[in-house]
Amino acid sequence: DFFKSLDKEIFKKFLSIFKIRNSNVIFTKKDLKDAGGYTCIRNGKIYITVAHKKTIEDIYTLIHEFGHALAMISNTEKDRIHYYREIESKCLELLSCFYLMKIRYNLLKSILLVFYHLLLKE
Repeated sequence: DFFKSLDKEIFKKFLSIFKIRNSNVIFTKKDLKDAGGYTCIRNGKIYITVAHKKTIEDIYTLIHEFGHALAMISNTEKDRIHYYREIESKCLELLSCFYLMKIRYNLLKSILLVFYHLLLKE
């Protein structure tokens, strides 16, 4: 839902990497040293590898690496010059923080409303 909420084009690119060729996103329990994940191109296909530690960091790492994948896709489309930097990845991470805070806020608000209505009945 996060990628879908951003932009149709970004969501389409996410699906092309994640759903259509789901073997291109690899979750591993191997120790990736200091990196939580990495993105690379092999034979014209983009691969994302993310350490699977069962924490929220896994989600942020996947989002971060998808930012690198977006940069790589942009670099290969229509001879556009694009440098592999951190800006796309960091922006996506920041947007995901806002997205998760919004979900959490809506959930908390719903819970408080239920408690409020329960208190009114008593």
